Amino acid sequence: MTLNCQQLHEQLQNLSKLKVQFDAALEAGDVKAAEGASELLERCVSELFEQTAPSSCKVTFSDPETHLESEIDIDIESALYSFANLYVGKLDLEIDYEKVRDIWRRNYREIKREMAKYGYSRLLIVPDDLPDEATLNQKLVETGFRHQAGRLEPVHKTHQYAEFKVGGSFQGLRSPEEAKYRLILTHRTDNVHHNQWANPFLKATLGKGLDFISSLNLEEINRRVEQGEKIPVNFEVQINGSTYPVRAEGLSLKTYLLLQGVCERESWTHLDTQGSTWLPGSFSGPRIVFAFWNEDSARFEINAGHPSLSDDVLACRFGKSFE
Repeated sequence: MTLNCQQLHEQLQNLSKLKVQFDAALEAGDVKAAEGASELLERCVSELFEQTAPSSCKVTFSDPETHLESEIDIDIESALYSFANLYVGKLDLEIDYEKVRDIWRRNYREIKREMAKYGYSRLLIVPDDLPDEATLNQKLVETGFRHQAGRLEPVHKTHQYAEFKVGGSFQGLRSPEEAKYRLILTHRTDNVHHNQWANPFLKATLGKGLDFISSLNLEEINRRVEQGEKIPVNFEVQINGSTYPVRAEGLSLKTYLLLQGVCERESWTHLDTQGSTWLPGSFSGPRIVFAFWNEDSARFEINAGHPSLSDDVLACRFGKSFE
């Protein structure tokens, strides 16, 4: 809930009273009362911040590999405008603006920390009624265009590899994701492979199997795939002599299709034209989905592999979700 001026004034008055109580308890030497007032004061400040968080989140990300600093700015109102147009125009969906703003306000400080820590530079707004993967593929990806030789050309139908088809194609997909409103932080990196300027934490996943990316053994990964349980992104990487832990969530095919559609809408470009990405949030039979954009064939391509699979061009896009 957004506070109006009167409500904000009342909240500030309440904080002033609590501060007076805290000071009085300290002066009287009543440690227990002072601790109680302090805890209540901290809780009220935290709740007030959640209700008044700014629409823009600005951080400075220091790349541990290059030591270069970059300014990142994500604005929830701009994101709402953009996604509302996308969802209405392509999927005939309406966004619950207040629900999205509430998630933003409640998680603002953690969003800011994650952006500064991992260089997240893109925000996805995911509603609880996002269509299934087949629909997203048809309406967001196959209806798109690409910029070729100075003109726009329609893209071709998505190609499905045999390993994906044997798992039941779109109809056979399984995902531990729940249908609920979420904000997802991810990266604007177009390509991880053959890109020296790619986010260093994304580059750390290149050529790695999911056992490295998740820090789970293959037996446990296979069990989770069979049971439809989440596979985390949970690894450590050495960069310039320092160890960096990465704790995140792998994208699903549904989220990745949305991301491809967003990129095409913004700039007529596509993700992963030089390599491919694991999508640990989507299972196809006993396999885990990975995908990429084939620029030569002008089409999206979906495959699936066992978690032990590794390839020099295969990375893992990840993000952080907030509910």
